[in-house]
Amino acid sequence: MCTLWVPSEIKLIDTTTILTYTLYNMKKLQKEFTANYDKVGNNKFIQLRKENGVAMYERQNMDGSHRSYEVFIVKVVEKGTPLPGGNKVQETYEQYPGCAAFGKTAFDCKTIDRAESRFAELVEKVKASTEAKEEAEKTGKPVRRGRKANPKSATVKVPSGKFTMKMLINEYQLPQPTLYLIVKQWITEAKVGVVDSIRNESGRGKPALVYQAL
Repeated sequence: MCTLWVPSEIKLIDTTTILTYTLYNMKKLQKEFTANYDKVGNNKFIQLRKENGVAMYERQNMDGSHRSYEVFIVKVVEKGTPLPGGNKVQETYEQYPGCAAFGKTAFDCKTIDRAESRFAELVEKVKASTEAKEEAEKTGKPVRRGRKANPKSATVKVPSGKFTMKMLINEYQLPQPTLYLIVKQWITEAKVGVVDSIRNESGRGKPALVYQAL
């Protein structure tokens, strides 16, 4: 879906005042908001996950029924960015993706499984891009883009009994997106399957999937 989120307030720079902002005090994406995008009427947007520069939102109809999931790399609009009319953005803020981003850094997903997969892929993409930029700054030479293999991921083995993603994280100390892709590959290769799901004690959030070797 093509969506465009604009902050409720865009303040113009007072040229007599110079303010220093950091990523810690910039305006963050709203965790929940209602908007009319794509000329389809109002929809609710609810943030499900946001980490390492990637976000996942559920898009709902106003009656609460599910419409889709939107997963994207969070774009940061810097203070001082030119605006139409010669003005400039005063406050650094995170921007919800517009039409041009979908299919590139933003994706519309029909199922939660597809959304989780996209989320993991984008987290790895952001991580690789950040590492490439840091290396280029150190060496002064551009680095070819590409996913760098994590040496620890090669040591992940299929557990003999039932297991959850949290158990893998605790055992291997790898990030959830990396392990998610590994488990997804195991499922594709028919090495493991989903055998159950469990809710946390509070009863909130999505149930944790229980896997087992086939």
